[in-house]
Amino acid sequence: MINSDGHKPYLAAVEDAFREQIDYAQNHKIYHDGSKTYAATRQRIAKVTGSPDAGPVSKSCVALSNLTIRMRNC
Repeated sequence: MINSDGHKPYLAAVEDAFREQIDYAQNHKIYHDGSKTYAATRQRIAKVTGSPDAGPVSKSCVALSNLTIRMRNC
C-alpha cells in the first residue's frame, strides 16, 4: 500500500509508476484557519486506487525519513 499527502502531482506519479496494481490512498489535512501554518484540525482519507486500509494511512514515517535525510545532509 502507498499513501501520501494531498499533493496533486503524486496522483500522476503513482499512476505512471504502478498503474492500478497497488492500493493507494491520500491523506488530506484540513486546517482550521485555511492556512498551513498551524496544526491540522482534521484529516480526510481519500481512496485513489485498489482497496487501501484507511487505518494506517499516515505520512508520519515519510516525514521522519525526510527529517533524517535533511539532518544528515547539513
